[in-house]
Amino acid sequence: MNPAPSGPLFLTAYLAPMRFLFKTLLTLFFLVLLNSTAVAYDNKYVHPYIAVQAFLLLPQDLRAAIGGANLGSFTGERSCDQAKSGTSITLGSSDEDVYNPLGDTCLNPMNSGYLFHHHFYDPDISDDSKNGLCNSQGAVFYVETYMNIAIQSFKDHPEKSYWYLGRAAHLLADSTVPAHVHRDSHIAELQDPDSYEPYITYP
Repeated sequence: MNPAPSGPLFLTAYLAPMRFLFKTLLTLFFLVLLNSTAVAYDNKYVHPYIAVQAFLLLPQDLRAAIGGANLGSFTGERSCDQAKSGTSITLGSSDEDVYNPLGDTCLNPMNSGYLFHHHFYDPDISDDSKNGLCNSQGAVFYVETYMNIAIQSFKDHPEKSYWYLGRAAHLLADSTVPAHVHRDSHIAELQDPDSYEPYITYP
């Protein structure tokens, strides 16, 4: 058996093909949906849970190359200041709902200047700089950017790479939510709730 690649080759060989990861996350979404005790699409439990389940589906040699410390564990939601850096996949998957590192912005649904625009993706709009919410940069643009940062950081700062991988995984999971691919903001605080996510959260 050949040893698992390491360094940037590791990220390029195993993590760049987003189709596999997307299919894995989509499958996991339906498994979570079928679990009557599941809590869905919050950043405290569900996004880290999906990341862990995707990790467990990887080949054993790849899981060993990543290691449990880089996967991380459930930690609960962090403050915006805490979410400005991280060291694991699960932290990145949770922090994506708290802080946008590209815009250096704390995410708050009540902040009219930033409404999680990049968590949306309309596949019918081919321009990734305009297929997010309100014609802004969408999830695909951010996933590609996060993956490039992860690859560039891996040699000197592998923990940063895994944190960005978790952020990319969060956006891929969001793309399994109908409201996210229809670019419906579904913000309950702004009187635009989406019954789907609460239904999944509280079966």
